[in-house]
Amino acid sequence: GEAMKDHITLDSILAEIEQVRELALSVDDYKTALNCTMSKAKLLGGGGALEARQQKRENPSPLDKLLEMSI
Repeated sequence: GEAMKDHITLDSILAEIEQVRELALSVDDYKTALNCTMSKAKLLGGGGALEARQQKRENPSPLDKLLEMSI
């Protein structure tokens, strides 16, 4: 239903961003390539969530270790 349509839309947007990113890299346009990567991160719910995940990786708390083991 509705969720499926949204999912396909997100996939097509990500695919388009990836095409632009690869084209930018092929002409050494690293600024555009980085913008594409950041856009993909935002679309995938990045930003705060990605930063939090990165911090956990760098400074894991004992609780996080226990949670990971139980998964």
